[in-house]
Amino acid sequence: MPEDKNTTAKQERKPAQLAAGNIQLAQHARNVFRVRVNAEVTNEDMIQPMFWANEAGQLSVGSTVEVVAHDHSWFAEYYILSKGIDWAKLALMRWVVLEAKTANVVPKGYNVEYVNDELKWCATRLADQRRIISGQPSREAAIVWLDNHVRKAA
Repeated sequence: MPEDKNTTAKQERKPAQLAAGNIQLAQHARNVFRVRVNAEVTNEDMIQPMFWANEAGQLSVGSTVEVVAHDHSWFAEYYILSKGIDWAKLALMRWVVLEAKTANVVPKGYNVEYVNDELKWCATRLADQRRIISGQPSREAAIVWLDNHVRKAA
Protein backbone atom coordinates (compact mmCIF):
# COMPACT_ATOMS: atom_id res chain seq x y z
CA MET A 1 0.00 0.00 0.00
CA PRO A 2 1.53 3.37 -1.00
CA GLU A 3 2.29 5.90 1.77
CA ASP A 4 0.21 9.04 2.01
CA LYS A 5 2.17 12.13 0.85
CA ASN A 6 0.99 14.11 3.94
CA THR A 7 2.25 11.39 6.29
CA THR A 8 5.64 11.34 4.55
CA ALA A 9 5.90 15.15 4.68
CA LYS A 10 5.12 15.16 8.43
CA GLN A 11 7.74 12.51 9.08
CA GLU A 12 10.43 14.38 7.12
CA ARG A 13 9.80 17.79 8.71
CA LYS A 14 12.57 18.79 11.08
CA PRO A 15 11.50 20.17 14.46
CA ALA A 16 11.46 23.97 14.68
CA GLN A 17 14.30 25.57 16.58
CA LEU A 18 14.56 28.99 18.20
CA ALA A 19 17.06 31.16 16.34
CA ALA A 20 20.04 32.43 18.32
CA GLY A 21 19.61 35.90 19.82
CA ASN A 22 15.82 35.72 20.17
CA ILE A 23 15.71 35.37 23.95
CA GLN A 24 15.90 38.07 26.60
CA LEU A 25 14.70 38.79 30.09
CA ALA A 26 11.01 39.71 30.07
CA GLN A 27 11.51 42.82 32.19
CA HIS A 28 13.75 44.23 29.44
CA ALA A 29 11.21 43.55 26.71
CA ARG A 30 7.96 44.83 28.19
CA ASN A 31 6.36 46.91 30.92
CA VAL A 32 3.65 46.01 33.37
CA PHE A 33 1.22 48.85 34.03
CA ARG A 34 -1.18 48.99 36.98
CA VAL A 35 -4.55 50.73 36.82
CA ARG A 36 -7.24 51.19 39.46
CA VAL A 37 -10.85 51.68 38.40
CA ASN A 38 -14.30 51.75 39.97
CA ALA A 39 -15.72 48.30 40.62
CA GLU A 40 -18.57 49.03 38.18
CA VAL A 41 -16.15 49.13 35.21
CA THR A 42 -16.51 45.97 33.11
CA ASN A 43 -14.36 43.99 30.72
CA GLU A 44 -16.62 45.24 27.92
CA ASP A 45 -15.66 48.81 28.89
CA MET A 46 -11.94 48.09 28.96
CA ILE A 47 -11.73 46.29 25.60
CA GLN A 48 -13.09 49.40 23.90
CA PRO A 49 -10.08 51.24 22.41
CA MET A 50 -11.40 54.65 23.50
CA PHE A 51 -11.54 53.57 27.17
CA TRP A 52 -7.77 54.08 27.18
CA ALA A 53 -7.82 57.48 25.40
CA ASN A 54 -6.45 59.49 28.34
CA GLU A 55 -3.51 57.17 29.03
CA ALA A 56 -2.77 55.54 25.65
CA GLY A 57 0.42 57.55 25.21
CA GLN A 58 2.02 55.79 28.17
CA LEU A 59 1.19 52.27 26.99
CA SER A 60 3.43 50.13 24.78
CA VAL A 61 2.51 47.24 22.49
CA GLY A 62 3.46 43.86 23.96
CA SER A 63 3.20 45.08 27.53
CA THR A 64 0.54 44.13 30.04
CA VAL A 65 -1.92 46.10 32.14
CA GLU A 66 -3.03 44.94 35.56
CA VAL A 67 -6.40 46.38 36.52
CA VAL A 68 -7.78 46.24 40.04
CA ALA A 69 -11.13 47.52 41.31
CA HIS A 70 -10.90 50.23 43.97
CA ASP A 71 -12.77 47.95 46.37
CA HIS A 72 -10.49 45.00 45.50
CA SER A 73 -13.50 42.93 44.40
CA TRP A 74 -11.83 41.85 41.12
CA PHE A 75 -8.51 41.84 39.30
CA ALA A 76 -7.86 41.64 35.55
CA GLU A 77 -4.83 41.39 33.30
CA TYR A 78 -4.70 42.58 29.69
CA TYR A 79 -2.19 42.31 26.84
CA ILE A 80 -1.67 45.43 24.70
CA LEU A 81 -2.18 44.43 21.06
CA SER A 82 -1.94 47.85 19.39
CA LYS A 83 -2.21 51.53 20.27
CA GLY A 84 -2.38 55.03 18.93
CA ILE A 85 -2.19 58.50 20.44
CA ASP A 86 -5.67 58.31 21.95
CA TRP A 87 -6.65 54.64 21.81
CA ALA A 88 -5.37 51.19 22.71
CA LYS A 89 -6.58 47.73 21.82
CA LEU A 90 -6.20 45.25 24.66
CA ALA A 91 -6.96 41.55 24.98
CA LEU A 92 -8.17 40.06 28.24
CA MET A 93 -5.76 37.44 29.60
CA ARG A 94 -7.50 36.78 32.91
CA TRP A 95 -10.27 38.10 35.13
CA VAL A 96 -10.37 37.04 38.75
CA VAL A 97 -13.23 37.70 41.13
CA LEU A 98 -11.48 38.08 44.45
CA GLU A 99 -12.79 36.49 47.59
CA ALA A 100 -15.89 38.27 48.75
CA LYS A 101 -15.19 40.48 51.69
CA THR A 102 -17.38 40.32 54.75
CA ALA A 103 -20.44 42.42 54.25
CA ASN A 104 -19.91 45.52 56.35
CA VAL A 105 -22.88 47.78 56.80
CA VAL A 106 -22.36 51.52 56.83
CA PRO A 107 -23.91 52.99 59.98
CA LYS A 108 -27.14 54.91 59.42
CA GLY A 109 -26.56 58.59 58.73
CA TYR A 110 -23.16 58.08 57.09
CA ASN A 111 -21.78 57.37 53.64
CA VAL A 112 -18.55 55.60 52.69
CA GLU A 113 -17.12 56.13 49.21
CA TYR A 114 -13.91 56.15 47.23
CA VAL A 115 -13.16 59.81 46.43
CA ASN A 116 -9.84 59.80 44.55
CA ASP A 117 -6.26 58.49 44.70
CA GLU A 118 -5.23 61.15 47.22
CA LEU A 119 -8.18 60.92 49.65
CA LYS A 120 -8.89 57.23 48.99
CA TRP A 121 -11.86 55.81 50.96
CA CYS A 122 -13.72 58.40 53.03
CA ALA A 123 -16.62 58.48 55.46
CA THR A 124 -19.06 61.40 55.36
CA ARG A 125 -21.75 62.34 57.88
CA LEU A 126 -24.91 62.87 55.82
CA ALA A 127 -26.51 65.41 58.18
CA ASP A 128 -23.93 68.12 57.42
CA GLN A 129 -21.92 66.48 54.57
CA ARG A 130 -18.81 66.66 56.76
CA ARG A 131 -16.03 64.27 55.82
CA ILE A 132 -14.96 62.71 59.10
CA ILE A 133 -12.24 60.34 57.86
CA SER A 134 -10.24 60.01 54.67
CA GLY A 135 -7.22 58.10 53.48
CA GLN A 136 -8.51 54.62 54.31
CA PRO A 137 -7.02 51.90 52.05
CA SER A 138 -10.30 50.03 51.53
CA ARG A 139 -14.05 50.35 51.98
CA GLU A 140 -13.90 47.80 54.77
CA ALA A 141 -11.21 49.77 56.63
CA ALA A 142 -13.30 52.94 56.40
CA ILE A 143 -16.39 51.13 57.72
CA VAL A 144 -14.45 49.58 60.61
CA TRP A 145 -13.07 53.03 61.54
CA LEU A 146 -16.58 54.54 61.23
CA ASP A 147 -18.14 51.78 63.38
CA ASN A 148 -15.58 52.47 66.12
CA HIS A 149 -16.17 56.24 65.83
CA VAL A 150 -19.96 55.89 66.09
CA ARG A 151 -19.69 53.55 69.12
CA LYS A 152 -17.37 55.99 70.95
CA ALA A 153 -19.67 58.91 70.18
CA ALA A 154 -22.77 57.08 71.51
